[in-house]
Amino acid sequence: MPLVEISLFPGRSEEQKLAIARAVSDALIEIGRARPETVEVIYREVERADWFKVDRLRADA
Repeated sequence: MPLVEISLFPGRSEEQKLAIARAVSDALIEIGRARPETVEVIYREVERADWFKVDRLRADA
C-alpha cells in the first residue's frame, strides 16, 4: 500500500489538494505499478510558525 504524506503550509483549496493527490496517485499507478485502490495520500498542514529551517522559524524568513 503506497502511502504518501504531504506537509505544506495552509492555504490550498480542496480542488488544489485533490489535483495534487491525483497527480501523485497517477504517478504511483503508472510508474510504480501500484493498484489504484491501494494508494493513499495524507495532507499535514503546518503553520509557518511551526516550520523550522536553518535554525530559524519559516515565519521569520
